[in-house]
Amino acid sequence: MGFANVCNMTEKDEPGTLSYNILRDKDNANQVKTLEVYESESYLWDPHAKSAAVTSNKEANKDIRTNLHLVFLKRVTSYFYK
Repeated sequence: MGFANVCNMTEKDEPGTLSYNILRDKDNANQVKTLEVYESESYLWDPHAKSAAVTSNKEANKDIRTNLHLVFLKRVTSYFYK
């Protein structure tokens, strides 16, 4: 199960996921990053992290899912559209 599937399933099944982006590093084509926005930090952990799409992707790609670095930001002002 690829990253595109996680993105598609997240959009379809997770109304609390406000934005989910798969981004390729412009200087390193072998590096992929995600930019994710949730209605709350708890929504990241449940249901998103426990979803079938994410758990399947973790299992299928465990050898390339390295250097996980989470950054939590406080929204000052923005607009999200789903």
